[in-house]
Amino acid sequence: PPPAGAPRFVFITNNNSSFWDEARAGCLKAQAELGITVDFQMPDRQEVSAQNAVIENVLNKPDTKGVAITVMSADAQADVLAAIAAKVPLVTHDSDAPSSPRKLYHGMDNYSAGRELGKLIRSSLPDGGKIAVFVGSMDAQNARERQQGMIDELSAKP
Repeated sequence: PPPAGAPRFVFITNNNSSFWDEARAGCLKAQAELGITVDFQMPDRQEVSAQNAVIENVLNKPDTKGVAITVMSADAQADVLAAIAAKVPLVTHDSDAPSSPRKLYHGMDNYSAGRELGKLIRSSLPDGGKIAVFVGSMDAQNARERQQGMIDELSAKP
């Protein structure tokens, strides 16, 4: 356990999934190595309202020193993200909110990832065909960027 009075940071995901197991392990490692408290939070369902409930709970704890969040809907959560950033440093991860007052985004270039997916699809189906693409929510910035990269790549002449 972290030492009493250790600075508290919050890591908020966009869903309750084993996808986040490695991130949780990293948070626990940081907690042990840095002598901080990391409050790893997962909403109980993949809905903006559920994630906002987690955020409201975080904002009501005066000992929070910073928040990292994968944003479910940058547009729908603009006010709540601004409220976090008005109190503590805000970092987005996995899915960004570029218009928010966040300090930084930690993640990948999702548009380029979509372009790479388009190349893989083209090489796997050189004569064309049908595919299905599944995503948790198209409200998320990362999903929109990946989709657009894939569409642009598949629309480009080989």
